[in-house]
Amino acid sequence: MTFRRKKLLLATLAAMLLFVTLTELIARAGHTEPATITISAASSQSPSPSRRETGTVRTAAQTLMNQSTRTITVNGLRRIYLLLRPVQSVGRLPLVILLHGRGLTPAAMVSLSGLAPLVAEGRAILAVPTGLGLSWNAGGDCCGTAGRSRPDDPAFVHNVVAAVLHGEQIDTNRIYLVGYSNGGKLALRMACEDPAAFAGIATYGAVPLVPCAQGGAVSVLLAAGTADQVLPYQGTRLTRPPLMSVAAAVQLWHDRDGCPARPTTTGRVGPAEIRTWRECRNHTAVATVIYHDLPHAWPAQPRVAAAASAATVIWDFFTGLPDVPAPPDPPAATVARATHGPG
Repeated sequence: MTFRRKKLLLATLAAMLLFVTLTELIARAGHTEPATITISAASSQSPSPSRRETGTVRTAAQTLMNQSTRTITVNGLRRIYLLLRPVQSVGRLPLVILLHGRGLTPAAMVSLSGLAPLVAEGRAILAVPTGLGLSWNAGGDCCGTAGRSRPDDPAFVHNVVAAVLHGEQIDTNRIYLVGYSNGGKLALRMACEDPAAFAGIATYGAVPLVPCAQGGAVSVLLAAGTADQVLPYQGTRLTRPPLMSVAAAVQLWHDRDGCPARPTTTGRVGPAEIRTWRECRNHTAVATVIYHDLPHAWPAQPRVAAAASAATVIWDFFTGLPDVPAPPDPPAATVARATHGPG
């Protein structure tokens, strides 16, 4: 065999090998995964779009929980929320309402928040409402689509609570509200307007946008990053509406709840500096969590250690609060349609 024929044969074999490899890669790319979703406590990315709606969610610990999409009608408007509950649970569980940031889908907020493991471990039930245009009417023309159209988002959140109470085994003394950014601003608006509705409220990257007159006491945790460019830590008058400083927001709740002058406990976990005032009016508590040098992004692994994550800090705050009975007659939800996940 001549040198030229050997070279031609080798080139032909190499081309055949490349074709087989490319064919295998294309086949793998087209392979459809099962409907099971993997969510880790350290995850900061949302599931793929095709898996956001309904399915069974599996955590890193391989503990199953059910996810379903629910639809309710509030003031003639069709609204949607996600419900995550354990496959197996014993007794009545706390309910956490999670309000996403502007532009985030509920599924993305679940993944980002790090709260899903609470459900998988049978410690809570999680409901995640969907804002109009992925935004919330937090007052003061904020924010986005909801800020312009001004839906009654507090009524929507209350109706989600009522719908979940109707269908799930919930400890009505432990109903909590958590909000991020635009969702946090709505949570603080609701804390001002209806403080008796929740046993505790926690936010990251948010301050109140509307006047908060003296009223009922409610336990509040406000967390923020000192390097936040969206919610400047020192506040700003250059936005509409203007944003108060984080320190002013903490002082507002400190005064409203009638807390002692000095914090009951102080501590630091990684970048998170935590101060908590307990024995406030009606046994409420106020806490501030300052994340030094952190931006507007929700604090989660791997950016921070698990012990300093917003999910851990918030849940520790909630579990240290006294139980607060829910209002005797929560708003009745008009359930238009419910699509249930497996189980």
